[in-house]
Amino acid sequence: MSKDLSLNSDLDVIFENGDVQQLTDDDEIYQRVCTTLRTRLSEFDPDTEVGLDDENIYGKNVKKRLSGNRY
Repeated sequence: MSKDLSLNSDLDVIFENGDVQQLTDDDEIYQRVCTTLRTRLSEFDPDTEVGLDDENIYGKNVKKRLSGNRY
């Protein structure tokens, strides 16, 4: 079972009594999906001069019409 840090609506880590709060199971999945959806398309502009490319983010074989014609 994996764990993730619990984040508030401002994406700050939640502490309770000095301890970092963690999420598991459905709460973890919900937070991961919400965090991913908050990330705006085209927010990340990879620097191809240092070896980064869109494939690192969007995965292999992404259809051009879904990728915002970035390829």
